[in-house]
Amino acid sequence: MVSEGSIAGRNQRSREIFLHKPMSRDIISRVVGVAMGFNHMPLATALLRQMVRIQTRSVACLSSEEPPMVVSTSPRSRAFTLVELLVVIAIIGVLVSLLLPAVQQAREAARRAQCSNNLKQLGLAFHNYHDMHTMFPLGGPGGDPPSGHYLIGWPGRILPEIDRGALFDQLHELSANPFMELNPIRLDTAPHHGTDSMWSRPISTFICPSSTISPVNSKLTLQNADLHATLHYRGVAGTNDVDFVSTGGASRSYSTAGMLIPTGNVRASDVADGLTKTLMLGETSTDEGWNSTDQTGWGGIEPWTWGHYYYSDGWLQVDHKYVQFPIGYTGNFETNNTPFRSSHANGAQFVMGDGSVVYLSSSTDLTTLKAMATRANNEIVNSY
Repeated sequence: MVSEGSIAGRNQRSREIFLHKPMSRDIISRVVGVAMGFNHMPLATALLRQMVRIQTRSVACLSSEEPPMVVSTSPRSRAFTLVELLVVIAIIGVLVSLLLPAVQQAREAARRAQCSNNLKQLGLAFHNYHDMHTMFPLGGPGGDPPSGHYLIGWPGRILPEIDRGALFDQLHELSANPFMELNPIRLDTAPHHGTDSMWSRPISTFICPSSTISPVNSKLTLQNADLHATLHYRGVAGTNDVDFVSTGGASRSYSTAGMLIPTGNVRASDVADGLTKTLMLGETSTDEGWNSTDQTGWGGIEPWTWGHYYYSDGWLQVDHKYVQFPIGYTGNFETNNTPFRSSHANGAQFVMGDGSVVYLSSSTDLTTLKAMATRANNEIVNSY
């Protein structure tokens, strides 16, 4: 015979099991199935809702129960000692010293790639100009400039080919022949000296991202002269073994052996040495080695707006130059004979006659460099 106490105990245990043990899907499905077996959908729905309520309460009761107290047996935490702290700092310093050069090299590689892209655009612009005019642009205008003027060379002539047609049109709005009649230098006697905004607007295609020269010639300290956008690439006009400096007036002794020569109209068919072996443009994107007068005076101005070929004392030939010294030469040189050089490591980038871009090391033999600077001297250049 079963006592009432045992029955009550079993009911209590069943209740505890029901409340504390999550109801399985099997139980719920069986109960609902019985109701549905009698084809009583309202009853099945009511049973299901009631079971969900009970199950929700049981889960809430379980979650509200306070967890048992846990006695920690782990050792007490302690702070860093001075030695440990110094070791950590030393390790961090070593990691930074290892990572920083790698980051700098990656940045310089990106800048050099952008510089190469600029030169490729210029090479393409020269060939587009050749297709339109059946000749490459001249290295610099010829003849004596009118009083108070300084002429504009190839940079102004290829503006439409480098997506600067608006600036090209702006120049022609000032003059029918802006490259020969305008004076981009702001002087009291210069025409259009009040319209200098176009001169000081940097042209990204003319600028090497690694260059230490400002996008505008900020070192210029001459009175009445505005800041002008700079040019970091020069045309290759040939070779010379003498300094182009005269004590007075201007020298008319210049080479015509290169691709971008003063007053010249060189065609692709004139490059007998081969377009792939002849230099057309090169970097001069640093003024390292120049004296303070060259950097701050007329001789140190580097804008794309100066294009005349005067070789006189203190005047820098801007838009083209001759190969007289090795790449990156740091010795003595006259103003007009600044060597090709760049802010890249151990060399400079050049555009060949076919528009391709090459990187020439500062260790490139001067004889080889001079042979590459001439277009029809029958030199054989196998490697460089």
